[in-house]
Amino acid sequence: MKLTYPVLALVTTLLFASSSRDIPETHPPAGLCLTRFIAPQYPPVARGGLEGDVRVKFKIDANGKWTDVEILGGHPMLQQFVEDAIQGWRFCSGGSEARETVVTFAFRLEGDRTDYWTPTRVEFGPDSTVRVVTNPARPVTDWVKKKK
Repeated sequence: MKLTYPVLALVTTLLFASSSRDIPETHPPAGLCLTRFIAPQYPPVARGGLEGDVRVKFKIDANGKWTDVEILGGHPMLQQFVEDAIQGWRFCSGGSEARETVVTFAFRLEGDRTDYWTPTRVEFGPDSTVRVVTNPARPVTDWVKKKK
């Protein structure tokens, strides 16, 4: 079986975006059919303690492209990372009219504090939610104490 470049790119992205235990068991939000998915990243600066939800509304045209993206709420730093991710999403085409959907991105810090980079885990929830999870960062003051 010959893999085409888009399929190979998608598989590679999914493998490097999360470990095998982190691959979502549910469908994408609101039952959407995604043909291209860019995982949202947890902002490195936000690992210091910023959590929150970002709600976004957008339309999917007949060709599977998003249009009319509108952020409905959330922290401005997290909003930018959601916008960056959505720009890379493509949906299954179908229907002659644009479909409107609202998705909530839930940014959460879980686990032990670390002073090194940890991968972002992305999980789809059944209620149009995309959970974006990583470990919180250890405060910089702890790093200074270690060096003394």
